[in-house]
Order: sequence, then C-alpha cells, then structure tokens
Amino acid sequence: MKKRFFSIVLLLSVAFQCIAVPAAQQTTITQNEQQYAVQKFASAQNDSDNWYYLSTKQKLEDMNYLYQTLEQNYPYINMLKRMYGVDLKQEYQKAIKEIENSKTDFDFYMIVNRFTNKSNMVGHLSTISPFDYDWFVRGYADTTGVPEFYWEQMKKIENIYANKKSQKAYTALKNKLLPIYQKVQQNQTQKQNTVKTSNVETKIIEKDKIAYIYVDSFDMSYYEEDKKKLFDFYEKVKNYDNVIFDFTQNGGGGMFYFNDLIVAPNIDEILYTGVYELMQSGKYNLQFFGEDNFEPISKLPKLPNMNQEDLKELDLMLKSVYFVEPSKEQKTLKGKIWILVNENVFSSSEYAAMFSKATGFATLVGERTGGDGIGSDPLPITLPNSGIIVRYSPIYGITTDGTNSQEFGTEPDIYTKEGKTYLQTCIDAIKNEK
Repeated sequence: MKKRFFSIVLLLSVAFQCIAVPAAQQTTITQNEQQYAVQKFASAQNDSDNWYYLSTKQKLEDMNYLYQTLEQNYPYINMLKRMYGVDLKQEYQKAIKEIENSKTDFDFYMIVNRFTNKSNMVGHLSTISPFDYDWFVRGYADTTGVPEFYWEQMKKIENIYANKKSQKAYTALKNKLLPIYQKVQQNQTQKQNTVKTSNVETKIIEKDKIAYIYVDSFDMSYYEEDKKKLFDFYEKVKNYDNVIFDFTQNGGGGMFYFNDLIVAPNIDEILYTGVYELMQSGKYNLQFFGEDNFEPISKLPKLPNMNQEDLKELDLMLKSVYFVEPSKEQKTLKGKIWILVNENVFSSSEYAAMFSKATGFATLVGERTGGDGIGSDPLPITLPNSGIIVRYSPIYGITTDGTNSQEFGTEPDIYTKEGKTYLQTCIDAIKNEK
C-alpha cells in the first residue's frame, strides 16, 4: 500500500526536468556565447530576418498572449521582484514600446529574448534558443530511462516544441545565426584548447580510501552510456571508504538519471522525503495538471518559512513524496558518499542535492546551490503568430517547513573556506573524520 501511495504522488512530481541551459550541456557553446551571436547578428539585418513577415499587430498579440499566460500561470512574479528587483509588468510595458518600433520578425525575437532574460532564470523563465530547439524536440521524444507513466506528459510537451510554426521559425533563426555561432565556437575552442570528451569522469584519489566521480550533467541522452561507465566504476571502488561525486558544473537534466544511476545502486533501503508543490490555477497549467489532483491552497498547513506574499498568488497545493527504491538487495558502494555542490547546481541537480541532504544519502560539501529542484518540467508556450517558444516552471516548490527551492536552494553540510577548492575541502573533511 505504501509503495502505491508513493507512486501516485510521484506521478505529479518532478519527472524529467530539463536543464537550465541546454546548450551548455549539448554543445560547446555557452549561453553567453549564444547571446553574443544573437547581438552580433542583430546589427546585420536583411530580408531573411522575416520568416512570417509579422505585422506590428501580430507581434503585439504574441507579446500580450505571453504576458497574460505568465501572469495567470507563472508563480514567481513576486519572487522575481524580491530577488532581483525585476518588475515583470514594467518589463512587459517596455517590450510593448519596443515592438511598436520593431521592423522584422528577428527584432521581435530579440525583444522577447530580452524580456525573459530579465528573469535571471528564476522559475526557468527563458526564451528557447535556436541552438537548443532541436535538443528539446529530441529530448522529449526520447523516453530512455523515463518510467512509462510519464510518457503521456512528455508527448504533450514534445508536441508543443515540434509544432510546424515553431519548426519554421527556429529553422530560419538557426540558419541566420549559425555562421556567427560557428565563429564564436571556433574562437572559444582556440582560446580554451579543451574539448569535453565525456559526461562522466572518474579517478582514484587515494587507493582503497577515496574515489572521485565527476558528473557534468544528468542529460538523459547519456543514460545508457553513463550507466555502464558508472556501474563498472562502482564495482571497482565498492569497498572504498569514501566516494566523492562532483556536481559543481551540473546544471541538471533528468531526475531519473540521478535516481537510477547514482542512488538506487547504492542504497539498501527505500529513501524518501516529503515536499509541497504549489500552483496557480491558470488554464495553461491545467492543460498539463488536472485540478482534481490538487487540493485548494487553504489546505496547506501553516509553515514557518512560507512567504506569505507569494502564498496570496497561489491557488492549489499537492503534498508529494520523492522516493528511490534500492535496485538490488545489497548496495554496491559500501563507503561514505559525498557530493560537491555550488551555485551551478540547478533544476534536477538541485533536486539531487535536496534529496541527498533530506534523506542522508550523502554529505554535501561546497556552497549553497542554485535552486529550483522541486516541481515539474518547465512548460513551453508557443507564441501563436511568430512560433517563438518561451518556457517557465509552473510549480512553486517548497520543503516541509515552507522554504522555497528556487529562492534558497540547498545549504551544504560543509561550506568551502576561502582559498580552498571544493574537492580539497571534502578531502580535508574526510581526513578530519579519522
């Protein structure tokens, strides 16, 4: 009965969270490089900057649709103002004025991109880049490692990304930006003289004592490849006293990567922790989450760390349980598990940090994480005239004391001291335990 209860509540929990900045994981171009390419191209416009030859009226319709959808469904408007001083309504009004002076479809893309960039990725609010678009389409079409109960939700999201109008828009954008993107990428490669060769890297720090595993992302496209690499290394170091996982460059991916490949093989009893998932009852949200699965927000108990201003904007609540079951009778890694974290840990890697600390699966070392690890996949919004896609997190995720995952992230058990690396801090902590 307990197992059935866990399964039901997990159905509406984080399932396949996309990474915060997919391009940083999928290619060698960074988000800053993408923005540079976009800005560079903006000064060299021509007739091909129009894929639909949008009128000012159509652009305004798209911007109004975007803002109204966010106003009714995006739960972080108050937090965005509190954390960064960004008033989304004021930014919307600025965008409207810019649209009135815009000339091309590309101008409009730039305006939407600037509008969402003001969010600093709070609640995953962002405009889909042409360099990431194909990755989203492929990612939601690939169910590798994802339980069957979540396939229907993935299909809904895939269909939005893969719609014909957006395909045309993003093909046009990518074709125009690709030459500059390639030049930026080439320059960066020459400067850094490094190429990422693997999502997982392993090494022995001290024989029989300390092993190290670096995981660059929880990208589900690496699931099968990394499963073999990780499981083989686990066997090699199964009797080591300490195993250190490094997530300090891990911006997320899919929670099932962490659950299946890192936790499940290395536990011998079920681990679980409770959270609350809060939501606005906007029509767009309810296309993906049936209202019957939630309770009225009035049912939320009084929680000491719940922000009361944010609470006023929320309508629905769900008490969820995140859990992982052992994948075999005996765990593989017998020693103590450590995880290195910092502000780069976001989305599903933040879920990993939160879950590890709450359940005692691992000791966290480093700095406070970037947050937004409790919730669901960000939902894509297709602007009806332009085909541009914006995504946002519909869930306002909190721990059982009301602490918001986005705003506060997860504190490490051991903070890194100034002048020391995360790894050295962890090694020192290991030595001090003896």
